[in-house]
Amino acid sequence: MVYLPLICAEVVFIGSVILYMFGPIEWSGSQNIKLISLLLSYFIAFAIGYIYVFKMKSKDELYTENTSSLNDVILKYSWVVFSLSIIASLILHRNLTHSDSYIPYTLFKDFYMGVFESFEVRQFYASGAFADKFNGNPLVSSLLLFLSVFKYITPVVLVSFWDKFKLKYKILGIVSLLLPVMSSICITVNAVIINLLITLGIVFFFQLLKNRKNILSYLKVRKLLIFIIISLSAFMTFYFYLIKSGVSVDVALQERSRVDQFKFLENDDIKIKKHKFSNSYSWFLNDYYVKLSAYVTSGYQGMNYALSQKFTSSFGAGHSIFIQRNLDKFLNLGLRERTYPYKSSQKWHEYEKWHSAYTYFANDVSFYGVIGVMFLFGYLLASTIKVFLLKECVISLSLTSLLVLQIFYMSANNQIFALLEYLTSFWILLLLFSFRDKIKNNILVRLSFSRNRA
Repeated sequence: MVYLPLICAEVVFIGSVILYMFGPIEWSGSQNIKLISLLLSYFIAFAIGYIYVFKMKSKDELYTENTSSLNDVILKYSWVVFSLSIIASLILHRNLTHSDSYIPYTLFKDFYMGVFESFEVRQFYASGAFADKFNGNPLVSSLLLFLSVFKYITPVVLVSFWDKFKLKYKILGIVSLLLPVMSSICITVNAVIINLLITLGIVFFFQLLKNRKNILSYLKVRKLLIFIIISLSAFMTFYFYLIKSGVSVDVALQERSRVDQFKFLENDDIKIKKHKFSNSYSWFLNDYYVKLSAYVTSGYQGMNYALSQKFTSSFGAGHSIFIQRNLDKFLNLGLRERTYPYKSSQKWHEYEKWHSAYTYFANDVSFYGVIGVMFLFGYLLASTIKVFLLKECVISLSLTSLLVLQIFYMSANNQIFALLEYLTSFWILLLLFSFRDKIKNNILVRLSFSRNRA
C-alpha cells in the first residue's frame, strides 16, 4: 500500500504526456523527442527517490512512538489555526478584490456576480481599470508571509480531528475552509476551488490509507465534509467550463450555444482536431475535453519552446516568479532575462501562457539538472508519507498535501513556488517537518515541567 501514492503520481505524470501527444490539441514544436526523453527521465528519478525512502531504515522506524503530543497541541489550539486562516483569507480577499475594507461587506453580492455574471466580472478584473484606485497596505499584506500557512493546515486539521471538535469549532473550521472559495469566485478564479478539492481528496486518501480497517465508520462521522466535497465538485465541473469559455451563465446554458475555444489555440501552428457531432451534447463533451486538455498540457508547449534556448542559471531564484520579481525590483539583478520563459517569450508569452514546473526548475539547474530535483521531490514526498503512516503527524500530512498538489500541476505550471502564499507555506511546513522531533520533545519537556509544578 505504501507504493500506491507513487503509482498514482506516475499515472498522472504519464497521462499528461499521453494527453499532450495524442489529445485533441495538435501542439507544435521541434523538440518533441527531447521533451519526451527528459520527461521520462524525470518520472524515473522521482520513482527512484520515492522507492529509496521506503527501502531504507530510518529513525522514524526505530522510534515509532506516536506524535500525539504535537497533534494534541494542534488540536487544542485548532481554533487559533482556524482564526488565523480566516484573517489571512480576509487580507487576501481585500487584495484580490481591491475593496476598501478588510471586512467583506459585499461578499455575497460579489459572489453572486462571480457566478451569474462571470464574464463581465472577469473582463473588469482583466482590464486593470480598478488597480490605480486601490491603496493596499504593504505592512498588513506582509503578514501573509506567516499567516498563509494556516490556510493550508486548515483542511488537514479539519478532516483529521473532525470527530473530536465541538460544534462551534466545526463551524469555525468550515468558515475558514469556504471563505477563500467565495473570494476566488468573486474574481472568477477557479484554481482555489480546484486546489481545495485536491487537498481534501489527498487528506481523505491518506487518512483512509492509515485507517483502512474502519473506512465506513471514518467516513460516516465526516459525512458533512463529504457533502461539501461532492457539492464543490459538482459546482466546479460547471464553473470550470464557464470560466474557460469566457461567457456568462445564461449563454453557457443555452441549448446549442457555441462558446469560444481558448484564444491562444487559434494560432496558425496550434490546431484543434476537427470532429463531426450529431448533437449539442456530444459537442459539449468534446469542447470540455479540449479545455481540460489545454489546462493540463499547455505548460508542455512552453517547455517545448524553452528546450531550444540556451541555459543561463538564475542562481536559485528562477524556480519562483515571486522571488524573481522581488529580487529584480529591489536589487535590479536582471534575473528575469536569464530565465527560459523570458527567452522563449516571442513564441510563448512568459506571463500570458503557462510553462510547466520543470521549466521553472530548469531556470536554476538546467533541464538535465531537473532530474536531480525530481529525485529529491520523490524523496521528500515519500518521507512525509512515511512519517504520517508511522506517527500520524499532522504536519507531515499538511506538507504531503502541498507536494501532491504540485504533482497534479507539474505539467501545467509551477503551482507551489510561483505565489507568495504557497511558497511561504511550503518552506514553513518543511521547517516544521524537519524539526518535528525537537518540537515534540520541547512540548513533552514543558508538559512534564507543568505537571511537576502542579
